[in-house]
Amino acid sequence: MLTHTKAKKYYDAWGAKQDTQSFYEDAAVNELIKYAGFEHVEHLFELGCGTGRLAKRLLTENLPATARYQGVDISQTMTQIAKERLAEYGDRVQITLTDGSPKFSIADHSIDCFLATYVLDLLTLEDIAAVLAEAHRCLQEDGKLCLVGLTYGQSGIPRLVSWGWELIHTIQPLIVGGCRPIRIVQHLPGTQWRINHRSIVAKSGISSEVLVAAPI
Repeated sequence: MLTHTKAKKYYDAWGAKQDTQSFYEDAAVNELIKYAGFEHVEHLFELGCGTGRLAKRLLTENLPATARYQGVDISQTMTQIAKERLAEYGDRVQITLTDGSPKFSIADHSIDCFLATYVLDLLTLEDIAAVLAEAHRCLQEDGKLCLVGLTYGQSGIPRLVSWGWELIHTIQPLIVGGCRPIRIVQHLPGTQWRINHRSIVAKSGISSEVLVAAPI
């Protein structure tokens, strides 16, 4: 696994090229948008906002005109791109550079959507648990947890690709940006989360898990 320092260094160097991952990410994000109910969200927090490409799409096409967006990322390169990309939305948007800590400066039960796409698959098991605990703390009773991440292919080429990806990550995680296939649903205990939607989307041989859940 990459340390926070190594992850920051990697994404500061390669962050400007992050949008090239859209060739497989967009299909899974499209699936998420179908089930997330972003049109009803008033305060969205995104962990790993990247270059702000998804935020721009949501603010333009899905979120209400009154919605507030708050994004954080470990990469100075990507947060700067995000700030420039989202500047037109003024004080509705707040982008913050973080040190990678899984703790957030958000009041209890103050947001109605916690979003993270292709972030949990970069984190250690301990950080995944900490992030999800923070999401549970921050979300309102009727809020939604919206997640997308790399996962294991179910058959054929996607299964082979995920197996190969995991092998590369084991040998040299920097080659794949520190990310690896995981099963997000296994990290959401039924005593704390209710699963509203879960699906696996494969594009260009790369499989993504799409998950929408609500706190219990």
